[in-house]
Amino acid sequence: MIEVNNKINIYNIDEYKKKTNDIVYFFYFNDNKDNNYKLIKKFIKYKDKYNTIVINTNDLDIINSIKAIYIEDKYKRNEFIYEELCNILDDKWNKYNPCQFCNNKCIASRNNYMDKEYNGCCYSFKRKRFGKVNKKPCIHLKDDKTCDTKNISCKLFTCIYLRKNTNFKTNYEDYIMLKLFFNKKERLIIKYNFFKTKEEILKKLQEKSIKPYILYLLSFDFVIN
Repeated sequence: MIEVNNKINIYNIDEYKKKTNDIVYFFYFNDNKDNNYKLIKKFIKYKDKYNTIVINTNDLDIINSIKAIYIEDKYKRNEFIYEELCNILDDKWNKYNPCQFCNNKCIASRNNYMDKEYNGCCYSFKRKRFGKVNKKPCIHLKDDKTCDTKNISCKLFTCIYLRKNTNFKTNYEDYIMLKLFFNKKERLIIKYNFFKTKEEILKKLQEKSIKPYILYLLSFDFVIN
């Protein structure tokens, strides 16, 4: 059983055994992400109508999306999604190991595709006038080459080399949690705040902006200074 709260029971279909006279609603997910997104939208519509819901998936993106629906406090919900998605992304990066670091050089660097020889993409940057960019090692990169913070933007990023030369991608649109719970402005915050801390990003997500989306985008208001 998937633990959510004391008002509703959600079971995986393989574990479910009818022990109650409650009206049961079955949700059947598949490999079609658009279909799954629509199903969860439907789930939201009917979630208060049934005490017992059965799902046929072990997909953590789907399961955590369902759990997040029942977290009413926005900050706590965002924090839950942030943590769970970072875990999913970490597992994906570790499983496929697309960067193939060797002697602190990634595959892109070894193929002369990087302007920095070591540490892969772990270079923070500030844009200067006339398009110039000032790069320096990310302050969160530790001596053992691990990161001292969980930055969701970094974990969602796939460099051009990997996109062109491998099948590995971390497409933002692939994750139901991001599509379901965040508006267009919030998605910009999640997608483009590299090298910032989890706390900084969560705080930024709490901000409200009355600017139209296009002005919010063009003014770079989504960037944490």
